[in-house]
Amino acid sequence: MKMDRYEIYDQAKPCKKAIADLHLLSFFKAFMPKQRNKHWIYLAQKQSKRAYRDSHKLEHLLDFNFAKEIKDESILPKETQGIYWDFQEQPIYVKIEEAFTLGYYEDGIFSIEAGKKAIFFYHEGGMWLFQKLGR
Repeated sequence: MKMDRYEIYDQAKPCKKAIADLHLLSFFKAFMPKQRNKHWIYLAQKQSKRAYRDSHKLEHLLDFNFAKEIKDESILPKETQGIYWDFQEQPIYVKIEEAFTLGYYEDGIFSIEAGKKAIFFYHEGGMWLFQKLGR
């Protein structure tokens, strides 16, 4: 049975700060031009309320040369797990299906491999798989 977003948040395991920082800071360093990423690295480290307020701007700040628009979670194996951050709550560990439930028409980041693979969800319904190949 598929859980709704509230059940997912209630049952999800919170992510430790060091791991959340690794994933979120790596996302901004890898997929945002350096001249723009300092502000977002700061917001992610502090998990500031300003991150949620400003999250709608990310669509115009990220480097979409590393991205491919996607429609659903079938792009990755069902077993895929990662760190999900909605720019409001503490980052949590979730499975890919849960990330898509949480990110549906919401701003969020689902980091699968720190700085290498993540999904960016946008509140207007867009979803992009960001990847850095190699290294």
